[in-house]
Formats: sequence, C-alpha cells, structure tokens
Amino acid sequence: MTTAKAGKVRAAAGSSPQGSDKGKKRKKSNLRYYIGIPAVLIAGVVAFGLMPITGTMKYGICRTFIEKRYTYPIYMDIISVLERETDVRIEYTVVNEFGDTMFHTITCVYRPDPVSTMALASVVLDRQKIEQAELDTFNRTIPAVLAYPPDLKVPMPMTEDLMNLWRQQR
Repeated sequence: MTTAKAGKVRAAAGSSPQGSDKGKKRKKSNLRYYIGIPAVLIAGVVAFGLMPITGTMKYGICRTFIEKRYTYPIYMDIISVLERETDVRIEYTVVNEFGDTMFHTITCVYRPDPVSTMALASVVLDRQKIEQAELDTFNRTIPAVLAYPPDLKVPMPMTEDLMNLWRQQR
C-alpha cells in the first residue's frame, strides 16, 4: 500500500495522524496537572513548616531593651516568649563577661505613644520595677528600632515531656 492510499484509508476511517497527536498532547497536559498541583502543594507545606516562628515588634523592642542593659553579654539565649495584647514576657539566660550564667524574667508593658506607635509604660525585671527615667531614655530610641527592626525569631516552645527534653539535649 502506498502512502497516498494509506492517507485515503485513514481519512475514510475518520482517523488522521494529527488526531492521534492531539490525544497524546491532552494526556501529557493532564499528566502535568496531576503531578504539578500536588508537587506545588507539598512544596508549599514544607516551606511553610520550615519557616521560623516570628514575634511582633513588641517582642523586638523588649529584646532590644534587654540587649541594651548588658555591657558585654557573651551569650544570650531566649528560652520562652509570651506575647499578650499589652505586654510581652521573656525568659532568658545570659552568660556575662565573667562566665556566670544567669536566668532572668522580664515583662515589658506598652502604652500608645503619639511620636512612635508604642512606648514602654513599665518594665519588671526579676520582680523589680525599672526606673521611669531609664524607660524615658529608652523610649526616645524606639523610632530607630522601628525603622531598623531587630531579629524577631522566637525560639521553639519547650515541651512538657521530660524524655523529649532529654533527647533534645543529646
């Protein structure tokens, strides 16, 4: 059978070489959707799950206040953060210039401010209230902190299970 006769036979049968290519293209495009959409969803879930937890600027201002209080902190480790509507509570440890490790708790209470969006109303460090003069001095630096935000990464929450905590230390 010659190619001219084969073309006539196919035309008579209702099939053409181009029609079979369209079916393959449709299958390929459907296959792209079947593989592509779940791959994009899985990648989005993984990317979202690996993102660090970030706090608000209230956390950043309170952390900056902590960092300004120490002259030469060798190491500062944020243990836990509790953010509420008007205040932030941070528990942290500091290794000072003498090598001593100290545990501290600080609570920063905020008030609205016309110059910057917020200001420290009161700060309680280890159950001792910080003087208002020191707070007023720090409140003048808050617009600079807001202009150049600090690192807002919050540590992962601690587990209540002691065995998991022990395994994390190993």
